[in-house]
Amino acid sequence: MVFLSCNKTLENPIEPESSSIEKIHEDVIFQEFVLDIQRQAGYMQNINTLQQYLKDGELSDYEKETIHGFFGYNDKKLFWSDQTRRHDRLVSLTKKYNLSNATNRQKELAIEKTFIKLGLFSEISLTNRALRAVDPCETIRRNCIGSVAAQAAVMHIGCAALDISVIGGIICHAAAFTYQYTAGNNCNAEAEKCNNQ
Repeated sequence: MVFLSCNKTLENPIEPESSSIEKIHEDVIFQEFVLDIQRQAGYMQNINTLQQYLKDGELSDYEKETIHGFFGYNDKKLFWSDQTRRHDRLVSLTKKYNLSNATNRQKELAIEKTFIKLGLFSEISLTNRALRAVDPCETIRRNCIGSVAAQAAVMHIGCAALDISVIGGIICHAAAFTYQYTAGNNCNAEAEKCNNQ
């Protein structure tokens, strides 16, 4: 599988009036970052094997040659090119919005606002009374999945400091995707328990 494009298109990009984190969800570059990591999460493969790669915090020569496959890429050069592009975008956003000084909660709220603005996880809402009434267990699952996705995105933002070495950044981003996958599975398990009550 090759990561090429996204079905979601951004219309009428809006530049923020200031560089305040409270306005970051209006920034088209931040919106693209959020879309990009959510798409990438869907392309991740063989998470259990990837976790084995991550255990020692380093990548052997063999692991460097094959890690692109875990991210859903067939083309190693395209993988590394995309990682550089993501890194540059993230560094720019970190500088523009001083993300390194923002709290994790501030970042998570900004990401959740971006999810809402882009219509991602649109059915995830504590105010969605119709869904809660029909299937409260599914509401719990979707809220959990949305929260996990926001937490993983915060982890990706934190990876910007490690991306200087690229390899360190790849390990960090892979760990964030692994977290999103495993925690998302926990959300599904909790919903299943709810359904069985």
